[in-house]
Amino acid sequence: MVPIPTYVINLKRRTDRKENILREFAGREEFKVDIVEAIEHQRGATGLWLTIKDILQNKVAPGDEFILLCEDDHQFTEHYTEEYLRKSIHAAAERDADVLSGGVSWFDDCFLASENLFGVRKFSGLQFTILFRKCFDTLLNTDFGPKDAADAWISEHTQHKFVTYPFCSIQKDYGYSDATPINSHRGVVENFFSGSSNLLGKLKQVSSFYRSAPDISDDDYSNITLPVYVLLSREDQRPVQKQFLGKKEFQVFIEETPKLASEELRRWRGICSAVQKAIEADDDVVILCEDDQVFSKDYATVYLIKNIIEAHSQGAGILLGGVTRFSHAMPVTENRFWVDAFWRAPFTVLYKKVFHLILEEPFSETTLVDDVLSEMTSNKMVLFPYISAHKDFDVPYKRLKELQEAFLSLGKYPYIENLKPSKT
Repeated sequence: MVPIPTYVINLKRRTDRKENILREFAGREEFKVDIVEAIEHQRGATGLWLTIKDILQNKVAPGDEFILLCEDDHQFTEHYTEEYLRKSIHAAAERDADVLSGGVSWFDDCFLASENLFGVRKFSGLQFTILFRKCFDTLLNTDFGPKDAADAWISEHTQHKFVTYPFCSIQKDYGYSDATPINSHRGVVENFFSGSSNLLGKLKQVSSFYRSAPDISDDDYSNITLPVYVLLSREDQRPVQKQFLGKKEFQVFIEETPKLASEELRRWRGICSAVQKAIEADDDVVILCEDDQVFSKDYATVYLIKNIIEAHSQGAGILLGGVTRFSHAMPVTENRFWVDAFWRAPFTVLYKKVFHLILEEPFSETTLVDDVLSEMTSNKMVLFPYISAHKDFDVPYKRLKELQEAFLSLGKYPYIENLKPSKT
Protein backbone atom coordinates (compact mmCIF):
# COMPACT_ATOMS: atom_id res chain seq x y z
CA MET A 1 0.00 0.00 0.00
CA VAL A 2 1.31 3.45 -0.94
CA PRO A 3 2.74 5.35 2.07
CA ILE A 4 0.92 8.51 3.11
CA PRO A 5 2.88 11.64 2.10
CA THR A 6 3.58 13.27 5.47
CA TYR A 7 5.04 16.73 6.02
CA VAL A 8 6.21 17.49 9.55
CA ILE A 9 6.81 21.18 10.28
CA ASN A 10 9.70 21.86 12.66
CA LEU A 11 11.60 24.99 13.63
CA LYS A 12 15.32 24.39 13.13
CA ARG A 13 16.14 25.41 16.70
CA ARG A 14 13.57 22.98 18.19
CA THR A 15 15.83 19.93 18.07
CA ASP A 16 14.06 18.31 21.04
CA ARG A 17 10.78 18.36 19.14
CA LYS A 18 12.43 16.94 16.03
CA GLU A 19 13.82 14.03 18.02
CA ASN A 20 10.44 13.35 19.62
CA ILE A 21 8.47 13.47 16.37
CA LEU A 22 10.94 11.14 14.66
CA ARG A 23 10.40 8.68 17.52
CA GLU A 24 6.61 8.98 17.01
CA PHE A 25 6.92 7.90 13.38
CA ALA A 26 9.74 5.38 13.86
CA GLY A 27 8.81 1.99 12.42
CA ARG A 28 5.53 3.26 10.93
CA GLU A 29 6.05 2.39 7.29
CA GLU A 30 2.57 3.63 6.35
CA PHE A 31 4.01 7.17 6.37
CA LYS A 32 6.52 8.77 4.02
CA VAL A 33 7.89 11.41 6.39
CA ASP A 34 9.47 14.65 5.24
CA ILE A 35 10.73 16.98 7.99
CA VAL A 36 10.09 20.51 6.70
CA GLU A 37 12.09 23.36 8.20
CA ALA A 38 9.57 25.98 9.34
CA ILE A 39 9.77 29.46 7.90
CA GLU A 40 10.73 31.87 10.67
CA HIS A 41 8.52 34.91 11.19
CA GLN A 42 8.19 37.38 14.06
CA ARG A 43 4.63 36.16 14.35
CA GLY A 44 4.60 32.39 14.82
CA ALA A 45 1.14 31.84 13.31
CA THR A 46 2.17 33.61 10.12
CA GLY A 47 5.36 31.57 9.89
CA LEU A 48 3.31 28.39 10.24
CA TRP A 49 0.99 29.40 7.41
CA LEU A 50 3.89 30.42 5.14
CA THR A 51 5.38 26.97 5.69
CA ILE A 52 2.08 25.24 4.88
CA LYS A 53 1.78 27.39 1.77
CA ASP A 54 5.29 26.40 0.67
CA ILE A 55 4.44 22.72 1.16
CA LEU A 56 1.29 23.00 -0.98
CA GLN A 57 3.05 24.98 -3.69
CA ASN A 58 6.41 23.28 -3.91
CA LYS A 59 6.51 19.89 -2.20
CA VAL A 60 3.29 18.01 -2.94
CA ALA A 61 3.60 15.55 -5.83
CA PRO A 62 1.12 16.13 -8.70
CA GLY A 63 -0.51 12.74 -8.21
CA ASP A 64 -1.13 13.01 -4.46
CA GLU A 65 -4.85 13.34 -3.75
CA PHE A 66 -4.18 14.16 -0.11
CA ILE A 67 -1.31 14.84 2.25
CA LEU A 68 -0.79 14.54 5.98
CA LEU A 69 0.25 17.82 7.55
CA CYS A 70 1.90 17.43 10.94
CA GLU A 71 3.25 19.77 13.55
CA ASP A 72 6.21 18.58 15.59
CA ASP A 73 4.12 18.27 18.76
CA HIS A 74 1.92 15.51 17.31
CA GLN A 75 1.55 12.43 19.49
CA PHE A 76 -0.25 9.20 18.57
CA THR A 77 -2.97 8.04 20.95
CA GLU A 78 -3.67 4.46 21.96
CA HIS A 79 -6.51 4.44 19.40
CA TYR A 80 -4.23 4.85 16.41
CA THR A 81 -3.77 2.01 13.95
CA GLU A 82 -2.94 2.15 10.26
CA GLU A 83 -6.27 0.50 9.47
CA TYR A 84 -8.17 3.06 11.54
CA LEU A 85 -6.48 5.98 9.79
CA ARG A 86 -6.88 4.60 6.27
CA LYS A 87 -10.55 3.75 6.85
CA SER A 88 -11.12 7.26 8.20
CA ILE A 89 -9.41 8.83 5.17
CA HIS A 90 -11.54 6.69 2.86
CA ALA A 91 -14.75 7.57 4.70
CA ALA A 92 -13.89 11.28 4.66
CA ALA A 93 -13.03 11.16 0.94
CA GLU A 94 -16.39 9.51 0.21
CA ARG A 95 -18.00 12.47 1.93
CA ASP A 96 -16.21 14.99 -0.28
CA ALA A 97 -13.91 16.09 2.55
CA ASP A 98 -11.56 19.04 2.41
CA VAL A 99 -10.02 18.33 5.80
CA LEU A 100 -9.73 15.35 8.15
CA SER A 101 -8.24 15.92 11.59
CA GLY A 102 -6.87 13.17 13.77
CA GLY A 103 -7.81 15.15 16.89
CA VAL A 104 -8.90 18.71 17.68
CA SER A 105 -8.31 21.00 20.64
CA TRP A 106 -11.63 22.80 20.07
CA PHE A 107 -14.74 22.66 17.87
CA ASP A 108 -18.15 24.27 17.96
CA ASP A 109 -20.95 22.40 16.15
CA CYS A 110 -20.89 18.90 14.73
CA PHE A 111 -22.78 15.86 13.46
CA LEU A 112 -21.98 12.15 13.47
CA ALA A 113 -21.11 11.23 9.87
CA SER A 114 -20.08 7.62 10.47
CA GLU A 115 -19.28 5.37 13.40
CA ASN A 116 -15.86 7.00 13.91
CA LEU A 117 -16.20 10.28 12.04
CA PHE A 118 -17.69 13.60 13.09
CA GLY A 119 -18.37 16.46 10.72
CA VAL A 120 -17.45 19.78 12.37
CA ARG A 121 -18.28 23.36 11.44
CA LYS A 122 -15.14 24.92 12.92
CA PHE A 123 -12.12 23.50 14.73
CA SER A 124 -8.66 24.28 16.04
CA GLY A 125 -5.52 22.16 16.12
CA LEU A 126 -3.33 21.21 13.12
CA GLN A 127 -0.94 18.73 14.72
CA PHE A 128 -2.23 15.84 12.55
CA THR A 129 -4.33 16.98 9.61
CA ILE A 130 -5.18 15.37 6.28
CA LEU A 131 -5.62 18.02 3.58
CA PHE A 132 -7.35 16.82 0.41
CA ARG A 133 -6.26 18.20 -2.96
CA LYS A 134 -9.69 19.71 -3.65
CA CYS A 135 -8.99 22.46 -1.09
CA PHE A 136 -5.43 23.31 -2.15
CA ASP A 137 -6.32 26.04 -4.66
CA THR A 138 -8.76 27.69 -2.25
CA LEU A 139 -6.13 27.85 0.48
CA LEU A 140 -3.41 29.13 -1.86
CA ASN A 141 -5.60 31.81 -3.41
CA THR A 142 -7.14 33.24 -0.22
CA ASP A 143 -5.40 36.02 1.70
CA PHE A 144 -3.99 35.18 5.14
CA GLY A 145 -4.41 38.19 7.44
CA PRO A 146 -1.99 39.64 10.01
CA LYS A 147 -4.19 38.45 12.87
CA ASP A 148 -5.16 35.05 11.47
CA ALA A 149 -4.24 31.70 13.02
CA ALA A 150 -3.50 28.89 10.57
CA ASP A 151 -5.94 26.36 12.05
CA ALA A 152 -8.86 28.80 12.39
CA TRP A 153 -8.10 30.20 8.93
CA ILE A 154 -8.11 26.74 7.28
CA SER A 155 -11.29 25.91 9.17
CA GLU A 156 -12.93 29.12 7.94
CA HIS A 157 -11.99 28.67 4.27
CA THR A 158 -12.80 24.99 3.77
CA GLN A 159 -16.23 23.38 3.53
CA HIS A 160 -16.32 19.74 4.54
CA LYS A 161 -14.30 19.16 7.71
CA PHE A 162 -14.16 15.96 9.71
CA VAL A 163 -12.43 14.64 12.81
CA THR A 164 -11.78 11.04 13.83
CA TYR A 165 -13.34 9.85 17.06
CA PRO A 166 -11.76 8.46 19.14
CA PHE A 167 -8.83 10.79 18.44
CA CYS A 168 -5.81 9.11 16.88
CA SER A 169 -3.65 12.18 17.64
CA ILE A 170 -3.22 14.79 20.34
CA GLN A 171 -0.64 17.50 20.93
CA LYS A 172 2.31 16.70 23.17
CA ASP A 173 2.35 19.29 25.95
CA TYR A 174 5.73 21.03 25.92
CA GLY A 175 4.50 23.88 28.12
CA TYR A 176 5.02 26.40 25.32
CA SER A 177 3.80 27.05 21.78
CA ASP A 178 5.65 28.74 18.92
CA ALA A 179 2.45 29.43 16.97
CA THR A 180 -0.10 30.04 19.75
CA PRO A 181 1.32 31.98 22.73
CA ILE A 182 -1.90 31.57 24.74
CA ASN A 183 -1.10 27.83 24.97
CA SER A 184 2.29 28.46 26.58
CA HIS A 185 1.40 27.03 29.99
CA ARG A 186 1.86 23.47 31.17
CA GLY A 187 -1.38 21.50 31.09
CA VAL A 188 -3.38 23.90 28.90
CA VAL A 189 -3.07 21.90 25.68
CA GLU A 190 -3.75 18.60 27.42
CA ASN A 191 -6.94 20.02 28.94
CA PHE A 192 -8.11 21.34 25.56
CA PHE A 193 -7.79 17.95 23.88
CA SER A 194 -9.28 15.95 26.74
CA GLY A 195 -12.19 18.40 26.93
CA SER A 196 -12.87 18.11 23.19
CA SER A 197 -12.63 14.33 23.29
CA ASN A 198 -14.99 14.08 26.26
CA LEU A 199 -17.51 16.38 24.58
CA LEU A 200 -17.48 14.35 21.37
CA GLY A 201 -18.08 11.24 23.45
CA LYS A 202 -21.11 12.90 24.98
CA LEU A 203 -22.36 14.05 21.58
CA LYS A 204 -21.96 10.55 20.16
CA GLN A 205 -24.27 9.31 22.89
CA VAL A 206 -26.74 12.07 22.02
CA SER A 207 -26.61 11.10 18.34
CA SER A 208 -27.15 7.43 19.16
CA PHE A 209 -30.14 8.34 21.33
CA TYR A 210 -31.76 10.17 18.42
CA ARG A 211 -30.71 7.68 15.72
CA SER A 212 -34.24 6.52 14.94
CA ALA A 213 -36.17 9.62 13.94
CA PRO A 214 -39.97 9.30 13.96
CA ASP A 215 -41.77 9.32 10.63
CA ILE A 216 -44.97 11.26 11.23
CA SER A 217 -47.34 11.87 8.33
CA ASP A 218 -48.77 15.27 7.45
CA ASP A 219 -52.07 14.80 9.25
CA ASP A 220 -54.84 17.33 9.59
CA TYR A 221 -53.84 19.42 12.62
CA SER A 222 -56.77 21.81 12.41
CA ASN A 223 -58.32 20.45 15.61
CA ILE A 224 -55.19 21.06 17.71
CA THR A 225 -54.99 24.13 19.90
CA LEU A 226 -51.74 25.10 21.62
CA PRO A 227 -51.83 27.03 24.91
CA VAL A 228 -49.56 30.09 24.76
CA TYR A 229 -48.65 32.23 27.76
CA VAL A 230 -47.21 35.65 26.94
CA LEU A 231 -44.77 36.84 29.60
CA LEU A 232 -45.22 40.58 29.76
CA SER A 233 -42.42 42.99 30.56
CA ARG A 234 -43.98 46.04 28.94
CA GLU A 235 -47.33 47.79 29.26
CA ASP A 236 -48.25 47.82 25.58
CA GLN A 237 -49.66 44.40 24.70
CA ARG A 238 -50.71 45.30 21.17
CA PRO A 239 -47.52 44.27 19.29
CA VAL A 240 -47.48 40.71 20.60
CA GLN A 241 -51.25 40.33 20.33
CA LYS A 242 -50.99 41.36 16.69
CA GLN A 243 -48.56 38.48 16.08
CA PHE A 244 -51.23 35.94 17.03
CA LEU A 245 -54.14 37.48 15.10
CA GLY A 246 -55.69 34.92 12.75
CA LYS A 247 -53.60 32.05 14.11
CA LYS A 248 -56.36 29.76 15.33
CA GLU A 249 -53.87 27.08 16.39
CA PHE A 250 -53.06 29.15 19.49
CA GLN A 251 -55.04 29.94 22.61
CA VAL A 252 -53.30 33.00 24.00
CA PHE A 253 -53.15 33.96 27.68
CA ILE A 254 -51.46 37.08 29.00
CA GLU A 255 -49.34 36.28 32.04
CA GLU A 256 -48.95 39.46 34.03
CA THR A 257 -46.68 39.39 37.06
CA PRO A 258 -45.91 42.28 39.41
CA LYS A 259 -42.47 43.88 39.54
CA LEU A 260 -40.09 41.99 41.81
CA ALA A 261 -36.51 42.36 43.03
CA SER A 262 -35.14 41.36 39.62
CA GLU A 263 -36.52 41.00 36.12
CA GLU A 264 -35.30 37.38 36.04
CA LEU A 265 -37.26 36.58 39.19
CA ARG A 266 -40.35 38.22 37.71
CA ARG A 267 -39.93 36.20 34.52
CA TRP A 268 -39.52 32.96 36.50
CA ARG A 269 -42.68 33.64 38.50
CA GLY A 270 -44.54 34.11 35.22
CA ILE A 271 -43.21 30.79 33.92
CA CYS A 272 -44.21 28.98 37.10
CA SER A 273 -47.69 30.48 36.94
CA ALA A 274 -48.10 29.37 33.32
CA VAL A 275 -46.86 25.86 34.11
CA GLN A 276 -49.20 25.54 37.09
CA LYS A 277 -52.15 26.50 34.88
CA ALA A 278 -51.02 23.96 32.27
CA ILE A 279 -50.98 21.23 34.92
CA GLU A 280 -54.46 22.18 36.09
CA ALA A 281 -55.69 22.08 32.49
CA ASP A 282 -53.97 18.71 31.94
CA ASP A 283 -52.01 20.10 28.98
CA ASP A 284 -49.19 18.03 27.48
CA VAL A 285 -47.26 21.11 26.38
CA VAL A 286 -47.24 24.79 27.15
CA ILE A 287 -45.73 27.55 25.03
CA LEU A 288 -43.95 30.47 26.69
CA CYS A 289 -43.75 33.59 24.62
CA GLU A 290 -41.81 36.77 25.35
CA ASP A 291 -43.67 39.96 24.55
CA ASP A 292 -41.18 40.85 21.79
CA GLN A 293 -41.92 37.60 19.91
CA VAL A 294 -42.23 38.07 16.15
CA PHE A 295 -43.03 35.18 13.82
CA SER A 296 -40.55 34.60 10.99
CA LYS A 297 -41.37 34.03 7.32
CA ASP A 298 -40.77 30.30 7.89
CA TYR A 299 -43.59 29.91 10.40
CA ALA A 300 -46.35 27.52 9.37
CA THR A 301 -48.90 25.69 11.50
CA VAL A 302 -48.05 22.22 10.19
CA TYR A 303 -44.29 22.89 10.52
CA LEU A 304 -44.63 23.79 14.20
CA ILE A 305 -47.15 21.16 15.28
CA LYS A 306 -45.48 18.30 13.43
CA ASN A 307 -42.13 19.16 15.01
CA ILE A 308 -43.71 19.45 18.46
CA ILE A 309 -45.11 15.93 18.04
CA GLU A 310 -41.88 14.49 16.62
CA ALA A 311 -39.75 16.09 19.34
CA HIS A 312 -42.12 14.69 21.98
CA SER A 313 -41.73 11.18 20.53
CA GLN A 314 -37.95 11.62 20.94
CA GLY A 315 -38.30 12.53 24.60
CA ALA A 316 -37.78 16.28 24.31
CA GLY A 317 -38.21 18.41 27.39
CA ILE A 318 -37.80 21.76 25.62
CA LEU A 319 -38.25 22.85 22.00
CA LEU A 320 -37.16 26.36 20.99
CA GLY A 321 -38.61 28.38 18.12
CA GLY A 322 -35.35 30.30 17.77
CA VAL A 323 -32.42 31.20 19.95
CA THR A 324 -30.00 34.11 20.31
CA ARG A 325 -27.07 32.06 21.58
CA PHE A 326 -26.14 28.43 22.24
CA SER A 327 -22.97 26.57 23.12
CA HIS A 328 -22.98 23.46 20.88
CA ALA A 329 -25.50 22.17 18.37
CA MET A 330 -25.95 18.88 16.52
CA PRO A 331 -28.63 17.97 13.95
CA VAL A 332 -31.22 15.50 15.16
CA THR A 333 -33.31 15.72 11.99
CA GLU A 334 -33.36 18.02 9.00
CA ASN A 335 -35.30 20.67 10.91
CA ARG A 336 -34.37 20.11 14.55
CA PHE A 337 -31.05 20.54 16.30
CA TRP A 338 -30.07 19.31 19.72
CA VAL A 339 -28.47 22.13 21.71
CA ASP A 340 -26.49 22.12 24.92
CA ALA A 341 -26.80 25.38 26.85
CA PHE A 342 -28.91 28.14 25.30
CA TRP A 343 -29.83 31.75 25.99
CA ARG A 344 -32.62 34.08 24.96
CA ALA A 345 -35.41 32.18 23.23
CA PRO A 346 -38.56 34.28 22.61
CA PHE A 347 -40.71 31.22 21.80
CA THR A 348 -40.29 28.13 24.01
CA VAL A 349 -42.27 24.90 24.06
CA LEU A 350 -42.18 23.12 27.42
CA TYR A 351 -43.24 19.48 27.63
CA LYS A 352 -45.06 17.90 30.54
CA LYS A 353 -41.93 16.00 31.66
CA VAL A 354 -40.36 19.28 32.92
CA PHE A 355 -43.46 20.84 34.50
CA HIS A 356 -42.83 19.64 38.04
CA LEU A 357 -39.08 20.23 37.73
CA ILE A 358 -39.85 23.88 37.08
CA LEU A 359 -42.23 24.20 40.02
CA GLU A 360 -39.73 22.52 42.36
CA GLU A 361 -36.78 24.67 41.25
CA PRO A 362 -35.32 26.79 44.13
CA PHE A 363 -35.00 29.98 42.07
CA SER A 364 -33.21 32.98 43.63
CA GLU A 365 -32.80 36.67 42.79
CA THR A 366 -29.34 36.07 41.30
CA THR A 367 -30.34 33.10 39.11
CA LEU A 368 -30.73 33.41 35.34
CA VAL A 369 -33.83 31.83 33.82
CA ASP A 370 -32.05 30.53 30.72
CA ASP A 371 -29.33 28.87 32.83
CA VAL A 372 -31.95 27.03 34.86
CA LEU A 373 -33.90 25.84 31.81
CA SER A 374 -30.67 24.74 30.07
CA GLU A 375 -29.62 22.65 33.05
CA MET A 376 -33.08 21.24 33.72
CA THR A 377 -32.97 18.69 30.91
CA SER A 378 -30.34 17.44 28.49
CA ASN A 379 -33.06 16.87 25.89
CA LYS A 380 -33.34 20.34 24.32
CA MET A 381 -33.94 21.13 20.66
CA VAL A 382 -34.27 24.19 18.45
CA LEU A 383 -36.30 24.39 15.27
CA PHE A 384 -34.48 25.36 12.09
CA PRO A 385 -35.40 27.37 10.15
CA TYR A 386 -36.53 29.46 13.12
CA ILE A 387 -40.18 30.30 13.51
CA SER A 388 -39.18 33.36 15.56
CA ALA A 389 -37.50 36.46 14.16
CA HIS A 390 -35.17 38.65 16.24
CA LYS A 391 -32.47 41.22 15.56
CA ASP A 392 -29.90 39.13 17.48
CA PHE A 393 -30.52 35.88 15.58
CA ASP A 394 -28.08 36.46 12.69
CA VAL A 395 -24.98 34.77 14.16
CA PRO A 396 -26.64 31.61 15.59
CA TYR A 397 -28.82 31.36 12.46
CA LYS A 398 -25.71 31.35 10.28
CA ARG A 399 -24.10 28.65 12.44
CA LEU A 400 -27.13 26.38 12.16
CA LYS A 401 -27.52 27.08 8.44
CA GLU A 402 -23.92 26.01 7.75
CA LEU A 403 -24.34 22.90 9.89
CA GLN A 404 -27.63 22.01 8.21
CA GLU A 405 -26.10 22.35 4.74
CA ALA A 406 -23.17 20.13 5.69
CA PHE A 407 -25.51 17.58 7.26
CA LEU A 408 -27.88 17.46 4.29
CA SER A 409 -25.00 17.21 1.82
CA LEU A 410 -24.36 13.73 3.24
CA GLY A 411 -27.91 12.53 2.63
CA LYS A 412 -26.75 9.98 0.07
CA TYR A 413 -25.00 7.97 2.78
CA PRO A 414 -27.09 5.30 4.57
CA TYR A 415 -25.68 6.22 7.99
CA ILE A 416 -27.03 9.74 7.62
CA GLU A 417 -30.33 8.64 6.11
CA ASN A 418 -31.16 6.95 9.42
CA LEU A 419 -31.06 10.36 11.09
CA LYS A 420 -33.29 12.21 8.62
CA PRO A 421 -37.09 12.36 8.78
CA SER A 422 -39.47 12.85 5.90
CA LYS A 423 -39.76 16.52 4.96
CA THR A 424 -42.56 18.65 6.30
